[in-house]
Amino acid sequence: MPPGLTDRDIDDWTRAGGPPGWSRGKKVGWKGGSLPPGLAKKGKMPPGLAKKGKLPPGWSNWKDQKRTRWEKDLKHATSALRRKAAGVQGLEEDVLESAMLSLDRAARAGVPVNDARDIILKAVEEDLDGEDIERASRAAAYGVGRDTDFHALGAYVNEMLDGGVRGNELAIEIYREVVRCQELKNGPGKAGKAKKWQDEEGEEGD
Repeated sequence: MPPGLTDRDIDDWTRAGGPPGWSRGKKVGWKGGSLPPGLAKKGKMPPGLAKKGKLPPGWSNWKDQKRTRWEKDLKHATSALRRKAAGVQGLEEDVLESAMLSLDRAARAGVPVNDARDIILKAVEEDLDGEDIERASRAAAYGVGRDTDFHALGAYVNEMLDGGVRGNELAIEIYREVVRCQELKNGPGKAGKAKKWQDEEGEEGD
């Protein structure tokens, strides 16, 4: 099990027998979120995703220009994901909804928007189901605050997908790669908790 997981993630991993994402046979994913049918096609997100606690780490320290650019990047990435996913033959609506939610939540967790988009789009193109997409995106978000090169991580995910790695195995490999890269930078056994930021509302975010 990777170091520095939250209590909820540890519970998800140990009780469900797999990486954080979905647990106990119920759709948990990104904190239980899911889009009602039809919203993904319209590019809408459920109310509350952008409110308190849903901003990227360090948001309060960002200049207005950076905030505006991030918001535009997320909007464009959402549109691009929806447009490109529409070209995937046989894509089911619930998978598209999981992909849309995963992009939004991964970006708000601190994964660079375009890297999150590319990882999730590749997962959609490789015919992963919604469960696997949410698990993989949450695993990628584990790299936030851990000096992760998300472009390189995305390339690693592509390699795993091209090699046929799926399901729990894919998510676990992503966690392992984050830890491996962190230890390469900081030394063996030095991969631990992520750096902390204070968000706009004064709450700490991983």
